[in-house]
Amino acid sequence: MTYRKQKTALHLLMLVLIIIITFFVFYGAMVHLREQLDEIRLNAVHQVEQIGRDYDLLLESNEKILAKDMSNVMSAIIRRISVSGKPDNFEELSAEKDIDFLIITDWEGNILSCTRDDILDNNINERIPEFQEYINTPGNQNKVIVDRVGLLFDHTRLYKAAWYIDPAQKRIYIIASDFRNFLEKTRSIGFSDYLLGDYFNSVTRSVMMVSDISLYYEQGTRIYTDSGEENLEMEELTASAYENIESQVFNNYESIVIPYHLNEMSNLNHLWLKISFDRDKIRQISMNLLLRTLFSFVILILVIYLGLYLFFKNLQSEREKLVYNVIESIRRNEFNDEVLEKGVFSKELEDGILELYERFTSQSQTSEREIEEKDSTIELLHKELDIEIRKGATLQRQLLQAQQSCEQMQRFDKVTGLPNRDTMRDYLYYERERAERDKRGFCLVILKLTNFPALVKIHGIDFGNYLLNKAGTKLRTLLRTQDQIGRWAENEYLMLLPLTTSEGVRLVINRIERLLKETEFYQEETRIRLEILCGGSVYVAGLTAEECLRQVQMAILEAENLGRNAIIE
Repeated sequence: MTYRKQKTALHLLMLVLIIIITFFVFYGAMVHLREQLDEIRLNAVHQVEQIGRDYDLLLESNEKILAKDMSNVMSAIIRRISVSGKPDNFEELSAEKDIDFLIITDWEGNILSCTRDDILDNNINERIPEFQEYINTPGNQNKVIVDRVGLLFDHTRLYKAAWYIDPAQKRIYIIASDFRNFLEKTRSIGFSDYLLGDYFNSVTRSVMMVSDISLYYEQGTRIYTDSGEENLEMEELTASAYENIESQVFNNYESIVIPYHLNEMSNLNHLWLKISFDRDKIRQISMNLLLRTLFSFVILILVIYLGLYLFFKNLQSEREKLVYNVIESIRRNEFNDEVLEKGVFSKELEDGILELYERFTSQSQTSEREIEEKDSTIELLHKELDIEIRKGATLQRQLLQAQQSCEQMQRFDKVTGLPNRDTMRDYLYYERERAERDKRGFCLVILKLTNFPALVKIHGIDFGNYLLNKAGTKLRTLLRTQDQIGRWAENEYLMLLPLTTSEGVRLVINRIERLLKETEFYQEETRIRLEILCGGSVYVAGLTAEECLRQVQMAILEAENLGRNAIIE
């Protein structure tokens, strides 16, 4: 084989190796990309499950008072029935304890008596298919059972119900209270809308790639939202026999349905959480991961090509060097046995070299070993270079991720998730410029949790962080979209209220006081309420941002000295 043919064969071999390596590396990169996306989606599902558990605790804490009242009313009804044979004075009891209606059925589910005329002629089995199984369970009989909130007879409302099953008389007594009305009376309409509708929407943006989280109640063969709307699509989704949550994620479904169960809830209702993924966010994350993968892939291919090129280039250089050495050895009568490689020289030149070969055999063997050692060393260096380049690419990706994390940590408080002190200063500078330009003012309010240090000392810093997080979330839901709230100090929040007068800031402070007075937190069995003081200031034209801050800090100091809220106008 001539030298030109050898060179062509080497280049073809280089091309084949690059194609093979490219295929396997690209295939592995695509598999890894899909695994990363599935892992992100699976983590999002686990976050939603934790959100569901938090919602259960919040819902249960608001059911406790009503559950106790319903248990007492049902016990009173049973006592009166045992004496007089009928539930005397039910209207009086229901008016006192927010009970909406009473139903008495026989063992077959026929309604014998009901305080609501619209369901008097119905059979309870038609509304609640699990009725017979529920009343025939021995553990549910001869005692008052207060169920969790769910669907009952009216699919458009959520009820808190109490049951008493009397197998001796073959009678079932049911009382129910409209839970939304109860919340509106005892808390507020806004809190009722938040707890029974807006809760999952408010936390959706905190879960990566999730566009919507919806809660559904299933009774019989129908599925309804918590606002009473029937959802046929959900019936089709839940009818599919999914093996587990992972199978839904790995099959790349746009929406994932997971079973949801409230603590101590009966089997009369089945709950589902539907998680809808944001395709735009998935596409954006996929493109970012793909671009990083392609960048690493291109770098790897270049390194491989460079390594192969240098390797074969080195062989070529050795061949050219051999020609020169042959010429010089013949000229100086110093022969090297590498010149005997076939196909390098013509037949006449090879015959001439072979005549000299025996004279330089011993020297040629030594030179061959040296060249092999050099080739091995060069190949080892190429491998080490490839490893170092890969490490460099990995460090570059890690640096980019660290920079993104640092930017997030610099602007937001890690405990509350609200803007931190520096970010609130930026908002204030911007709002002060806007006020000067538009000739319209704004207000600043510092809210201080006065009993926070004592609570942290008693219950620990972890519970203190929990209080800061939940209080910040409640305050954020109370404010307008254009308002800003952030963590200002250990137990202080700063609120920036654009286009607000002194009367407006007083209204906001009053609403905050009512909200936190009505909000209870629990540490084990201890009920805790937050105590606050507010200091507010109204912007006066010409003040700088720093002067505005000093003014509102003077207001909170005055509020602490007076023991009541203070506003500087």
